Amino acid sequence: MYHKKLIPLAFLVGSATTATANQSIQDLQSAAEAIRTQVTTALNLSFSSYKRSNSAQIVEDQAIQQGGLTQEQVDKYNNALTVVKTSVYKNASEVLYDEHIVAMDNLHTSIDMLVDAASVLSEVGVVANMAADATTTPEQEQLQEYVTINDMSLTEEKVENFNNSLVVVETYAQQAGAFLAGSSSSEVTGAIDNYAANSGVAVSSYTAVSYTQSMDQFIIQFEAGSVTISGYTGSNLVTAEELYKEVSAYN
Repeated sequence: MYHKKLIPLAFLVGSATTATANQSIQDLQSAAEAIRTQVTTALNLSFSSYKRSNSAQIVEDQAIQQGGLTQEQVDKYNNALTVVKTSVYKNASEVLYDEHIVAMDNLHTSIDMLVDAASVLSEVGVVANMAADATTTPEQEQLQEYVTINDMSLTEEKVENFNNSLVVVETYAQQAGAFLAGSSSSEVTGAIDNYAANSGVAVSSYTAVSYTQSMDQFIIQFEAGSVTISGYTGSNLVTAEELYKEVSAYN
């Protein structure tokens, strides 16, 4: 008994993506649409031949095979695909800005983790307040009793969690600021765009990007190599002294 296979509806009748102004995208869309139309035609020819064969009708030679893909169609599609893979749709400025957004999201998360780690240390604030108020012997004995009954010690785990959270916050803060600064630096973006153009790769095909504050250095890596840019965002540096001066107003 013949069992008709269900062909994915998206393949047969899926709507085409709206063509963009970029010719390479339009060429790929056109080639893909031609393949999809041909495959749909082949399937329909097969279904129709099944119905006719079951009615003692004989299909003509090549009637079904003509639904096959031609080498021209295949080449056109594969060539268009290759062009899209190597075309530049996103420049270095956009790539670095996207990395800034990712780093900011990570920074938000890391600050939440720091707040959680700090909340565990809130017991120290209780001890500080009680110690400040313990000016009489009864109050001092009360403090002594409180810290004896309640475990107010700072464990290695609590301290490590807090300190490590600070490291993570600092790392993502540096990345977020550097990627945003780099995205608006013509020297940084120009070096990356030129490398990609000379190497025949799309900037968006990068595999990793990093920033090292101590060297004011960006490194963006691709499968076949990398580009290093140093010394262009030093004017954006915020020193520890400046940061401490700013937060001193909060204390």
